[in-house]
Amino acid sequence: MRVVPLPFGVPNPLQQRAIDLFKQGKRFVLLVSGRQGGKSHFGARWLLVQTMNPKAKHKLAFAVAPTYRMARVLQRKLEEVLKADSRLWKRIRHTKQPIPTYEFPNGWSIEVHSSDDPDALRGPTVEAVWYDEVAKGQEASFDILTPTLLAAGGRFLGTTTPRGKQNWVYSRLYLPGLPEDHPEYDPDAADPIYGVVEGSTWENVDNLSKEAIEALERQYGKDSAFGRQEVSGEFVSYEGLVYQWDERNFIPHKSLPALDEFSYIVGGIDFGWTDPAAAIVLGYKDGMWFVLDGLYESHLETNELARVVSELGQAYRVERWYADSSRPETIADMVARGIPVVAVKKPLIEDRIREMAMFANHNRLKVSYRAPFVRDELQAYQYPEQEKLLRDKKRNPIDKNNHAMDAIGYAIWEMRFLWRNDATYNLNGPQEDSDQDEEDPFVVAVRRAERLGGSYGPSGLAGS
Repeated sequence: MRVVPLPFGVPNPLQQRAIDLFKQGKRFVLLVSGRQGGKSHFGARWLLVQTMNPKAKHKLAFAVAPTYRMARVLQRKLEEVLKADSRLWKRIRHTKQPIPTYEFPNGWSIEVHSSDDPDALRGPTVEAVWYDEVAKGQEASFDILTPTLLAAGGRFLGTTTPRGKQNWVYSRLYLPGLPEDHPEYDPDAADPIYGVVEGSTWENVDNLSKEAIEALERQYGKDSAFGRQEVSGEFVSYEGLVYQWDERNFIPHKSLPALDEFSYIVGGIDFGWTDPAAAIVLGYKDGMWFVLDGLYESHLETNELARVVSELGQAYRVERWYADSSRPETIADMVARGIPVVAVKKPLIEDRIREMAMFANHNRLKVSYRAPFVRDELQAYQYPEQEKLLRDKKRNPIDKNNHAMDAIGYAIWEMRFLWRNDATYNLNGPQEDSDQDEEDPFVVAVRRAERLGGSYGPSGLAGS
């Protein structure tokens, strides 16, 4: 039989440590590194190697990503290797619908899935799983995959940039795999079939460049918590989180109320280019906000942004989009296309946070699995260190991990009439009980405001 070599290249130190853990008998390996650390590059090649097991034929493997768009990256990574040799690619049967699948001559198949709906992963017995950016995925999807892997004696590779110690991956995959000499080793959490590899972007410097990594450090802040996460690949505990949001409010999409049960369905838009653009769909029901779906992508041209916003708007019957007023030309363009977008005169960040905190901090903000980027920002949006915060007269959070937060904040701010209590008071009591001068300037001002539709009533949370 003719053997076709695969161009896997030389593994970097991080990738080699992952290979060694599997050789030692680990079955669940988490590879954590900073951005551009070679995680996805390795994951695709590792999964293809599993199909070459001479002792196992006619088996099934999964490549899993948190969202459909991210699953397309997995497809590109797999095909990057398979198409490197045209002889190999010709021998593989590739189907795109309904599930992207690669069938190999020895009977193995690789299916590419998103975990938007974890229940879609149920059913088949799987011998190998590569779950890319697993920290952005759903805990329920891991719970569904684990039993079938254990029953089949299979293997699991999770590749990811960390997402804070509040993230489920920290407790479910990271802590169980730590070696005894690690400072965070917990004997109660340790599991002998789990293993962890962690390292920084610098371990992939031979495939990048020193200048590129230094640029990342400048962008994220070399010694900041965010920089330690995004470049050093550390699970950090974010201090001073803006919102005290509980991850139990991250729920399956099918658990959301039906669209016709919502009192209002609106959207929020925060424009971006280098930073992600965020367009978030929200539903309001019985004093609670539900994040239904959304967009979160960088380098989106106006045409593409308008197309996705239009699709989301029609799919969820969005009545109105509230957008960052700093981009009037983009708003005008979207309005000209028939999309109901309204510019929001931005309130102070502190005021916007206060309104949103009434929901996020009290289990009144539910987030669908279709919007994992919202979950990520809720767990990472933070205030600076106390010393820096006190020097800032506005007391603003750090300007990172806030694009979805801003989009949601615009919508909630504009809809605050829903929970404003009617707490006006009467200045026109009985004449005999009041010696208030009828021409008092304050009284005149209040009456003028009332005639113009103004209100002096304070804002508060109505209902339960």
